[in-house]
Amino acid sequence: MHIIPQSWSHLHILIGVFPSIGLVIGLCIYAAALRTGDEFARRICLVLFCLLGLLSLPIYVSGAGSMANLSGTPRFNKEAMNAHYLWA
Repeated sequence: MHIIPQSWSHLHILIGVFPSIGLVIGLCIYAAALRTGDEFARRICLVLFCLLGLLSLPIYVSGAGSMANLSGTPRFNKEAMNAHYLWA
C-alpha cells in the first residue's frame, strides 16, 4: 500500500474527506463549548474552522489537476466532472 498518492485523483479523494468530517466534529465541540461557556474550546474550534478553510486550497488544486488528467479518458463523463466542479 502506498502512503503517498500516485495521481491527482487519489490526492483529491484523500484530502477531500477532512473538511467534511472536521466540520461536523468542530461544530459539535463548538456547540458543547457554547453550552458550557468554555472560552478555550470555542477559540480552538474557531482555529479549526480557519484551518479547514485553508485546506480548501489544496483540495481545489488537486481537483483541477485530476480534472485535467481525466478529461481525455472516455470512461469519465465530462458533464459529470463539470457538475462536480460547479457544486464544489
